[in-house]
Amino acid sequence: FLPAEEMLGKQVTEVLPKDIAQLKLETIETVLRTGTGQVIEYPLTMRDGKLEWYEGRMALMERSSTTKGRVICVTTKVTERVNLYKKVESLAIHDPLTNCFNRRHFLELAETEISRSNRFDHPLCRG
Repeated sequence: FLPAEEMLGKQVTEVLPKDIAQLKLETIETVLRTGTGQVIEYPLTMRDGKLEWYEGRMALMERSSTTKGRVICVTTKVTERVNLYKKVESLAIHDPLTNCFNRRHFLELAETEISRSNRFDHPLCRG
């Protein structure tokens, strides 16, 4: 996204898009409030227009009160892992010969719709 030297000493809101900065700030608040580590994943569009995925692992370093303290965030580029996951996911629900959805995918969709029908007490079909 930006070279490290351009981000050094700046606020999250100064270097990241608004929605990603908000996600990071909310996650930092969660770490400070609960004291437990958090992991988030988010996409960033690079200067060349390419979409890259990142993982942020946040942990509490020290706490001075229940709402104040220090949080460390280690950010790792995970684009390759995300792309491989998407490929595996696609292979799991598509027939390799026809590239159409397979039986397994249709059964999962049916289960989802049956659950939704039961949860909202709506008929699955009308007739």
